[in-house]
Amino acid sequence: MERRKPKSMFDAGISSKFTRQYHSTFHDTTLDAATAARLRAERKLEAQQEAIERQRLKIDAEILKIEEAKKAVQRKKLREAKRIETLCHSAAVVLQSFARRVLVRVRAQQEAAATRIGAVWRMHVAMELRMARRLAVRTITSNLVPRMRHRRCNRGARRIQSAWRAYASRLARKQTRALSHAAATAIQAAYRGFVVRETYLDVLDAIVRFQALYRGHAARSRRKSSPPPAPEPTPEVQAPEAPAVDEPSPPRPTTPAPEPLCVASPANKVLLPSLPRPRTPQWTEPERRVMPTKQMRQRRKTIAVTLSPMPYRTVLIHQTASNQEDEARRREHEALRRKVLQQQYEEKQRQMERYLKQTQIERESLERACMAREERRSRVIAKTDTRLKIAAARKAVEADRQRMERELNAMEQEERASRLAWKWLQRKTQRRPRDRPAKAAPSNQDEVFEAPRRKARPPPQKLRRRAAKPSAPAVAGGERTEADAWADDNFDDLVDETHLDGLLCQ
Repeated sequence: MERRKPKSMFDAGISSKFTRQYHSTFHDTTLDAATAARLRAERKLEAQQEAIERQRLKIDAEILKIEEAKKAVQRKKLREAKRIETLCHSAAVVLQSFARRVLVRVRAQQEAAATRIGAVWRMHVAMELRMARRLAVRTITSNLVPRMRHRRCNRGARRIQSAWRAYASRLARKQTRALSHAAATAIQAAYRGFVVRETYLDVLDAIVRFQALYRGHAARSRRKSSPPPAPEPTPEVQAPEAPAVDEPSPPRPTTPAPEPLCVASPANKVLLPSLPRPRTPQWTEPERRVMPTKQMRQRRKTIAVTLSPMPYRTVLIHQTASNQEDEARRREHEALRRKVLQQQYEEKQRQMERYLKQTQIERESLERACMAREERRSRVIAKTDTRLKIAAARKAVEADRQRMERELNAMEQEERASRLAWKWLQRKTQRRPRDRPAKAAPSNQDEVFEAPRRKARPPPQKLRRRAAKPSAPAVAGGERTEADAWADDNFDDLVDETHLDGLLCQ
């Protein structure tokens, strides 16, 4: 069915002239005047626009002339200003050169005058200084000689006096040291006797107890190690023979030790000095002992002991039986004892302080050695870590490079394969089928369907890069083989890669 045209203004009933009853072309004469008026108005408008354009061009030309004149005036003023500036510069150069010459002459005169004045002043100062030095030398010489003689005499006297004082002090020190040594020997002997008298009974009691404990321990050990006595046979009843069975002996009662073996000494007991013994593993735990059978002796109270008189050669001691002298001697003994104990305590404190200082020094040296060793170890670890990190980074970079190379090679191979495939497809679609006469089947044989033979695909050739070599020349005669189609590179320029990607995606 033929499609009707849309209705126009005339079809809407504006005029009956434009109906479908007029089958031929109709020329409307009523619109010629309007068209002519419109054309005249357009021509008038164009003429006005042309006049306005000419007027604008004329105004632009006048403006350009005015600007050129203005620029010419400016260039003239600039040249005049440059000329005046050059004249002023040359005049200033002349004036400056003249002023410099004048200043140089004045400065040279001033320097010469200053040199002469300085020379005269230095000569005057040198003369004054020479006279003052001569006077000072005379004064010093007249006063220094007797003073030096007096100083030399004083120095000699001081040396003699110091030598005599040194000799006297050495002699007095030797005497004092000998007297102190003798007094200390006497005091130590008296104190050792006092300590021995004080501790003799305690030591004797401890030895007796230790021997008793050891004898008990040895007896118990022998009793445990010896076999039990055989039971006596009973001849009244003759029992039948039976296999002998060894009956275990009944357990013997034992008494646990109620107190440790090492008993702590009381606070007021004086212990004899002894060498330190190495601590063996068998003494690490406190051992127990059996309570002795005999009653322990009561500790006697510490009593004041009268010391024997000290054997001083130059001191004579008269012994009297008065109570006052005994009391005074006892007080002296107590004071001496307290003094000796105080000295021992102070000596122990000093030894402890020295030991603590030495221990602190050794600990600090050990800590410094440990810190140095730890620092060296940390440095070695840091160096090793850095080397390992560098080696790992290098390995990672090498692995990334190899992976990128493999990916690039794979992409190039895929690109080559896709280009070859799409070249072959493009040639197949663009190639026209040749008109080949069909072979007539013999009439006496049945029709046999023959599949079209597939052409052998040529071996793939190396793809050349784009614009590397010119395309192969056309075969004479205008015929192109399939190998030429495979080797043609113009397809790379004609077909875009995005188009190939789109075709591959389809």
